[in-house]
Amino acid sequence: MIDAVIVVTVLIVVQFASAASPAVANAVIWPNLTITVSPKSLEPGTVVFKIKNRDLRSHWFSIDGATSPKIKPHSIGAMTVKLTKPGIYFFTLGDPDALSEVGTKQVGGTLRVR
Repeated sequence: MIDAVIVVTVLIVVQFASAASPAVANAVIWPNLTITVSPKSLEPGTVVFKIKNRDLRSHWFSIDGATSPKIKPHSIGAMTVKLTKPGIYFFTLGDPDALSEVGTKQVGGTLRVR
């Protein structure tokens, strides 16, 4: 009987821990200031963005009002964001200097939360 209780307890803890794990989204800032994010859609909840800056200048990544720490050239940064409501979230660069350099070109894209 005790073995059965331990097994059930372990299964519940493992199931709960895996449900609470944050999703991971990979973002890449390219030298032409295009930003790609993969996957393109996620379930609502906590998301860890791993951001790779392939440009020669430092940049910030922004989504839903949250902005990453400065990511140096050819480095990887990370930020955690809660995207709790289903919808379309726009991401962009958080540094105004980069945005002014591209003029009328839209920098960024969208991420769908189902």
